[in-house]
Amino acid sequence: MARCFDIVTAALLCAGAALASPGAVAQTAADTRLAVANETLACSAYADALPQLKAAAEAGSAEAQELLGWLYYEGTRVDGGVPRDLAEARRWLRLAAESGRARAQEVYTALELDAQPATRFATR
Repeated sequence: MARCFDIVTAALLCAGAALASPGAVAQTAADTRLAVANETLACSAYADALPQLKAAAEAGSAEAQELLGWLYYEGTRVDGGVPRDLAEARRWLRLAAESGRARAQEVYTALELDAQPATRFATR
């Protein structure tokens, strides 16, 4: 499969992370993984972006959490695919929403309302 960005681009992004001050290394690593994931997503290589997005999301990147949640919500059939997984979508969108990502808050709320419509208003 042809790549939209090359290994040199990834190496430069990783080198930038290595030059960061010790206190910022973890955040810079998350930012680097997010940048690589965004480049990969731009090529519609969703399955290839998944590990980078997960790593950035697990490191606390709210943007990566939002993208990962959206990716699981949509699912893909391109590039080997990412399975649609609403439980994972909710998990990552909730974390992004709690970090203040407005779009994640909207999508997470919509997912929660759709998931439990009968129980939400049963106490009236």
